[in-house]
Amino acid sequence: MQRWPASSSRCACARYDDEITVWVRVGEVVSRWVVFEYRVEGPARTVLAEGETRHVVVRKITERPTVIPTELRNPLQRRPG
Repeated sequence: MQRWPASSSRCACARYDDEITVWVRVGEVVSRWVVFEYRVEGPARTVLAEGETRHVVVRKITERPTVIPTELRNPLQRRPG
């Protein structure tokens, strides 16, 4: 099974009882994978972390990459307007 690493461009600390906000958006949609981008903000909207993960669609039986079905890909490609 292929594994795709997560990447982070920055990281800072928050305290246990700090309120944080986690933002997630679709960064890229290609025929076989989708990239999610993350941003974690702490008090006063301080950026604590940014990063992304790549999710590859695989066939259950073969565990090989396959094309994302249209009914899943289309909603991911829509941009808020």
